Amino acid sequence: MTLRELVRAYGPLVLALVILYLLFRVVLDYVFPFILAAVLAVLLDPLVNHLEHRARLPRSLAVGIVLVLIAVMLLLFLVVGVARVAAELQVLAAGFPAYYRQLEEQAARLWHLYGQWQQNLPPALQQQLEQRQQELVSSASQYLDAVARRLQDLVLAGLPNLLLIILFTLIATFFISRDHALVQQFVLNLAPPAWRHNLHRLMERLTESLVAFVNAMFILIVLTTAATTLGLVLLQAPFAVLLGFTSGILDVLPLIGPALLFVPWSAYHILFGDVMFGVKLLGLYAGVSIVRTLAQAQVIGDRVGLHPLAALASLYIGVKLFGAAGVVIGPLTAAIIQAMRDLGMLSLNGGPGGDQA
Repeated sequence: MTLRELVRAYGPLVLALVILYLLFRVVLDYVFPFILAAVLAVLLDPLVNHLEHRARLPRSLAVGIVLVLIAVMLLLFLVVGVARVAAELQVLAAGFPAYYRQLEEQAARLWHLYGQWQQNLPPALQQQLEQRQQELVSSASQYLDAVARRLQDLVLAGLPNLLLIILFTLIATFFISRDHALVQQFVLNLAPPAWRHNLHRLMERLTESLVAFVNAMFILIVLTTAATTLGLVLLQAPFAVLLGFTSGILDVLPLIGPALLFVPWSAYHILFGDVMFGVKLLGLYAGVSIVRTLAQAQVIGDRVGLHPLAALASLYIGVKLFGAAGVVIGPLTAAIIQAMRDLGMLSLNGGPGGDQA
């Protein structure tokens, strides 16, 4: 294959990947509220269309009603969830003094054992250990101070920025959903006339993939919440509903997820006497993680239209390139490439259009 044929065959794919990479790396911070608004508008569009055509409402009113209904549903969900969580938090707060005393006693016991072990060491090694302890305490103090300052800056600067993003996102969602035909035509007019037909088909495919991806992520979060809650109930763990709900919320965080809950919790029980329960917690976390990881590739692949192996590869490459955000960016990029290939916009087999997978 000549260089010219290689460029014709793979040039559009390389160009698309470069544009997507630059978009996510450079431009995303400046257009994030509008991208999020476009995503929300796509997700809400079926409900808006239903009200507009079935109830014969003006589109502006239909969009407003849908946004209000979604807000009310989220509020009710939070009220019911918070009520249940608050009940378990009251029980937790009532037992907190006992938990604190137990933690203090166990910490003192461990410190006493460490002191006895240190006294049996040679003097030179004791001196080195004391020096390392002082360095560790100093480093920990500096690290905690830096974390405190970072949290302070995050609250002072990040909260207004978050509120601004939410405000712009809601306003942009209203206008994009209300004038979706005009917005779509504006985007199409940015492309050369010869590209507009395929670009319109690509936008339709991406809309379907986006809705399917959000649906897949919701299924995975529900799966994590249900599996964790069931496991904690079987282990007769306290606050099973609260911690299962917390695990589901943490599942939104890519890579780390429920580990923020299970690792410190199991470490506490292993260090302070209840080794078996700590091991059971680690086993539960490992089981939930394995089930979710296996389900993630399958569910995302089925919903977005990718082979499970391709979905798994897109997750791995996305994380490598973009960090935690790659969990979302990777599969969506793979869906874009697959859609472009299916529409004949890319050739991955050396000939125009290639063969369909």
